[in-house]
Amino acid sequence: MASSRLTFLDLLRGGAALVMIEVHVVNAFLMPSVRDAAWFPALNYLNGLVAPAFLFAAGFAFALTSDRAERNGAGDRRPRILKSLRRIGLVLASGYLLHLPGYGWSKMAAVSETGWLRFVQADILHTIAVGLVLLLLAREFLGGVKGLIRTAALIGTGSSLIAPWTWLWDAQSVFPAPIASYVNGTPYSQFPLFPWLAFLMAGAVTAALYPKGEGNDAPRQWNRRVGWIGLALVVVAGLLRWSEVGVALPQVHIRANPWFVAERLGALLVILSLLGSWSLRRSGTPFILRDVSRESLQVYVAHLMIIYGDWIDGSSLAYHYKQRFDLVSVAGITVALMAAMVLTAWGWQTWKRASPESAHRAFYAAVAVGTVVFFLR
Repeated sequence: MASSRLTFLDLLRGGAALVMIEVHVVNAFLMPSVRDAAWFPALNYLNGLVAPAFLFAAGFAFALTSDRAERNGAGDRRPRILKSLRRIGLVLASGYLLHLPGYGWSKMAAVSETGWLRFVQADILHTIAVGLVLLLLAREFLGGVKGLIRTAALIGTGSSLIAPWTWLWDAQSVFPAPIASYVNGTPYSQFPLFPWLAFLMAGAVTAALYPKGEGNDAPRQWNRRVGWIGLALVVVAGLLRWSEVGVALPQVHIRANPWFVAERLGALLVILSLLGSWSLRRSGTPFILRDVSRESLQVYVAHLMIIYGDWIDGSSLAYHYKQRFDLVSVAGITVALMAAMVLTAWGWQTWKRASPESAHRAFYAAVAVGTVVFFLR
C-alpha cells in the first residue's frame, strides 16, 4: 500500500464529518414543513451515507495502518496491542459519554429505566469499537493482515445477510440490555452490529485491494475498478430491493435489509472512486478537510455535545429549539457550527504538531477535570 497518507481517505472522512454536522442540525432544528419539499429526499439520501462512510473509513484506515506496520516490521506484540486498545477504548468511551442521561452523578442516580436503555444503546462509535477489536484480534492471532482481511470478508458478509433475522429476535429476553443493544434496533439502538459492521469490514477489504506500489497507473485502475463495482452494486441492489426478484426477506426495518446495505456500500464505492480520481490530479488535502479528518472523533463528540448537551436548565439546545427554524436559519447554524469545528480541529492539530507532549498532558488534564466535575454535580 501507499507509504503516505491517502488523500481520498481524508476527503471521505473529513467530508463525512462535516456533512454529519448538517445531518444533526437538520434533524434537531429544521421545521417539519420544509421536509415536504421536493428536494428533501435527495438530501435525506445523502445524509444516509454519513454513518456508512464513517464505518467504512474506520475499517479502511485500520487495515491500511496494519498493512504498513506489517511491511515495516510490526515489533513486539504486547505494546502494539495495548496501543490499539487504548485508541479503541477512547472511541468506545466517547460513545457512552455522548449518551449519558445527564452530566452529573446526582442526575445519574435519578435516571429512569428508559434513560438507562438510551444510555446503553449501540451507536456508530460503539460499532466502530467492536469492529476494530474484531479486526485487531484477527490481525494478531489469525495470520496478520491476511487473516484480518479474511475475517473482515466473513464477518462483513455475515452481518449483512443475517441482519433481517437478528432484527426479529427479542435479544433483551436473552441478554442484558447493554449486550442486547448491539444485536438489533431494540429498543433504542441506531447502529447495532447487524448489519452496520458490514460497512466497516467492507472498508478493510477495500483497503487490502489498494495497489502496493505497482506503478503510477495502478491507483487509476483501482479507482476505475472500485467505481464500476460500486455502480454495479447500486443498480443490482436497487433492483432487488424495490422489486420482487430478490430472495424473500423478513419484513423488518429497511436498515436491516441486505439490499439496503449493498446499495449504500455501492454508493460509497462510487464516491470513493471519484475522490480517488480527484486526488490523483491534486496535491494534498484541503486543510479544511485534512484537519477535520484527523480529528474526526473530536469533531463528532464536540458538535453533538453542543447540540444535545444539557447546557440550558438541564436540557439541550435541541430540546429548547426543537424543529423551530426555517431553512435559511438552519443553513446559517450549520455553517457556523462547521466553521467552529474546523477551527477547533485546526487548532488542536497545530498544538499537537508544535508540542505533542503538552497537548497530550492537556487532554488528560481535561479528562480528569471533567471526571471530577461530573462526580461533584
